[in-house]
Amino acid sequence: MKNYLILLAFLFALGTANTQSIIHVDASNSDSQNGTSWTMAFDNVQSAIDASAAGDSIFIASGTYLPSELLGGSSDPRDKTCHIPSGVLNYGGFGGTESSLSDRDSDSTAGTYLIKAPLSDGSEASKRLLISD
Repeated sequence: MKNYLILLAFLFALGTANTQSIIHVDASNSDSQNGTSWTMAFDNVQSAIDASAAGDSIFIASGTYLPSELLGGSSDPRDKTCHIPSGVLNYGGFGGTESSLSDRDSDSTAGTYLIKAPLSDGSEASKRLLISD
């Protein structure tokens, strides 16, 4: 009985350790947002990054996204970035209806997304838009 319980605990841990999620981002979504589907997509990349863990994939629909995380306590808007943790995969080129990576039309420009950093004076400048561990 003891061996059976150890085996059961090991199989449970193995099954939950490899749980991978797809987190959705769509700039045009203004409804409830938890990233679990296109209809519940986050409207910004940073929320998806914050909700992610190693092994997760972030699917980003076409649109324009602004980085919102400031580096090292800086107050300089040019230090805003999207800091992608190690092991989190990011994919763009989605129209907002796909259920898997292979469903996207990677040859189309219709699914293009842009991460940009406008400054308060309307100019666009950034020191680092994306940082990956």
